[in-house]
Order: sequence, then C-alpha cells, then structure tokens
Amino acid sequence: MDVPFYKQTLDFSCGPACLLMALKAQDAATPHSFELEVDLWREATIGAVPATMPHGLALAAWRRGFSTRLVVSSTNPPFEARIRARMYVGPWQDALGRIWDDLRARTLAAGIREEVRPVALADVDRALDAGEVPIILTDTGHFSEDEKDIPHWVVVGERSHRGYVVHDPLHDTAARATLNAKDLEAALGYQGDQALVAVGPRR
Repeated sequence: MDVPFYKQTLDFSCGPACLLMALKAQDAATPHSFELEVDLWREATIGAVPATMPHGLALAAWRRGFSTRLVVSSTNPPFEARIRARMYVGPWQDALGRIWDDLRARTLAAGIREEVRPVALADVDRALDAGEVPIILTDTGHFSEDEKDIPHWVVVGERSHRGYVVHDPLHDTAARATLNAKDLEAALGYQGDQALVAVGPRR
C-alpha cells in the first residue's frame, strides 16, 4: 500500500501525523493539513499532557468512517508513569484514571475491537496482509541518535524482501527507515508498553 508521508508539525503530534498518513493511504481525498492534524491531536489526548493515546487514535479514525482495531499490552494508559510525572499536581493527577477510562469506554462502545496482549511482529504482518495501515508505539531512540527515551508513534508502510519501510513523522521524507524483521520487532513498544492501531478502509 502506498502510504503518503506527512511530517509532524508539532513536537508532540507524531500520533496524529501517523494517523493522517494512514487515513490518506486508505482514502486519497483525506487532506494532509495542519488543521486536521490538530483536530486529531485534540481527540486523541487525555488532558494535561499532549501524549497521544492508542484508543484516541482509533476512535478518531472511526469517527471519520474508517474501520480500525487495537492491540494493546495493557488496559492502563501507556507510559502512565511518564504522563503522571509531567502532569500538574492536584486535580489532573486525580482525574487521569477517570479520563482514560472514559476514552477507553467510548472506544469500546463504538465497536472498535481491542485485543489485550503483547504486540508481536505477526500483528504488523497481519495488518499489512489485510490491507490495513499499522501505527505502532515505539521509542525515538530506535530511529534517532539525537532523540532518545521518548514515546513515539510511527507507521509501517510496506513490507518487501528488503524489510519493513517505517515512516517516521519526526524526520523528513528522505529519512524513512527500512528495518529487518528483528529490528522492527525490537522497536515494538516503549518501556514495556506496547500498542498497535490498525487503520483499515472506510466502513
């Protein structure tokens, strides 16, 4: 599948940028625009920090008419300790669990399938074989020597005998990486939390 590249506009909009790539791959009429990037970001975050949640990405795609499903390693927010460390004290800390529970409940109520288990390379293959675009949670350190230990979203655009082409919205078009199966498998997840959002065609 041809996945048109989109470079994230903001430091924290890697998830929405990946979703833009996936939506446009499924429907060429989807605009690659800052306005849509920001709209997706608003829908996919959980409040006081700009972290993008897998359920938020899936729900944003579903609201726009696309089929989507999730594979997540936990029913808790990914990289929760990092989120809490960057939150304002007081009400936001107390409300985080309720905000997350509400987002997850809305996602499941929409009929979006959630598989709770470790994400494997086979899940990436399954998505590609089904004509879906897999968006995976990873660590920036797998793709940059300058940016490390930051949760990050990337798109796996295609698979060939050379490996898996990964579209990293943090870098320019020319910086797309081709990873072999072992390296891509090692890149799945951030500090033990794993998530894959598979975006399919319009329902």
